[in-house]
Amino acid sequence: MSRMSPPGKKDALRDAILIEELRAQRIKWRYAALSKKIAAYSEGVGEPPTPEEFKAWTEDGKELERIKAFQLAAAKARKNTGS
Repeated sequence: MSRMSPPGKKDALRDAILIEELRAQRIKWRYAALSKKIAAYSEGVGEPPTPEEFKAWTEDGKELERIKAFQLAAAKARKNTGS
């Protein structure tokens, strides 16, 4: 006998995954934009990043490292289970 998930549970899980993927993409975009701004400033072109932007850039970099580590762990787990 197979177990059935309560109605809507799979949809809720898919929604949560989509939300996390969108959040990660938003972080990547912001990090890339701030990286360009910082690089331009370091080359003598453009305005310096604000302290808030620099802090966000630093935090985004850390979050992207966590996301990457999670994705690698998930890929390894899928490989080990044959999924």
